[in-house]
Amino acid sequence: MGVGRGLALVLLFLVLPSQGAAQETPVNERDQLLFADLSLGVVSAGYEHILAERIGLSGAVGIYGPWYIDRPVDIFAFNAEFRVFWYILGTASKAQLYVSPAFRLGRPRADDDGRTLKGISYAPRVSAGGTFRFGHFFFRLGIGIQHENVDLDRRATGESVDIHRVTPVVDAYVGAAF
Repeated sequence: MGVGRGLALVLLFLVLPSQGAAQETPVNERDQLLFADLSLGVVSAGYEHILAERIGLSGAVGIYGPWYIDRPVDIFAFNAEFRVFWYILGTASKAQLYVSPAFRLGRPRADDDGRTLKGISYAPRVSAGGTFRFGHFFFRLGIGIQHENVDLDRRATGESVDIHRVTPVVDAYVGAAF
């Protein structure tokens, strides 16, 4: 059996409902999800509510630190993120494809030789990927793009440490549906 055929069988197994699923709550009736977002530069906890067969809304709070961007100061922020998930094939299967626009807003700080720089961070973004369910638990993996913005006070030298750039994003969630 070739690798392509084996991968197709695994995907078919994930998408088709199992015979034993009749005793447990159908996936589409578990419309509340708690999750940990362990994505690139973000660690947060959140909640998602499935509003309809193809639409979910989520909110999360956590910490943000753009460690992957070279800056003369380390930036750290508490942030909130709001997302809409559009499940292309619906939410009734074990494997779900999604497209998700989002907006993250935060209050960053940076220590600059004893002086605290404060400001605002925000990032509109969009990503696409898959959610894979295993009973009540799920794993979500996706990729996308964001316009990352961090506006901080100027350093004592007058130098700006702001961030304004387009960067890739990675969605990496683990959670449970109930």
